[in-house]
Amino acid sequence: MGYGGLGLYQKFVRPFVKYKPEKYWLKRGKVYRKRFQNSEAAQNQEKKLLDFLKQIKFETVLEFGCGFGRISKLMLDNFQIKQYKGFDLSPHQIDSAIKLCEKFSNASFEVKKMQDFNSNKKFDLVIGAEVLMHVPPTEINDVTFRLSGYAKNHVVNIDWYVDTPPKKRIANPHDFLHQYEKIYKKIPTVKSVERIPFSNNGSIFHATMK
Repeated sequence: MGYGGLGLYQKFVRPFVKYKPEKYWLKRGKVYRKRFQNSEAAQNQEKKLLDFLKQIKFETVLEFGCGFGRISKLMLDNFQIKQYKGFDLSPHQIDSAIKLCEKFSNASFEVKKMQDFNSNKKFDLVIGAEVLMHVPPTEINDVTFRLSGYAKNHVVNIDWYVDTPPKKRIANPHDFLHQYEKIYKKIPTVKSVERIPFSNNGSIFHATMK
């Protein structure tokens, strides 16, 4: 199933799959952290992300869908960051993120949906790991445009992506394949975008702002 088949699937099959992001993540957020315990895939993802981020410069960071603080702590441990702001719609996840990063006085977290988050400040880097893949196709363009508006220099997302998905694979109701490169290129403030594959089904997407 290439993107043609994917488009048909998301257009005609997904409408019959009931997925309400807020309701789903408020429930799953209570146990989501368990998924990453002793996960080799997560460790590989984190290593690839660190290697990539060492190539760009940033001092202020906004993390959307920060979850329990996995990526937050990883970045705070490894980079000199003046301000780190994270938000997530799950109160349980935010409580975990606060505890996990409590030693960092430069970090703050709040409960907020991506569609409701607002900031008068722009950040050097706006980042999210396995978040945009859970945004429905009807909302992905608006959400990506909105998040990019908070970036001074870079937007980075790490998400599920494969060029030719297996024909028999039916994704989970909360997982979507998006054409991130095309989405970013539609945003007027984006200068360039690149994709860095790091596994059979994962990629880092990097948009550089004008």
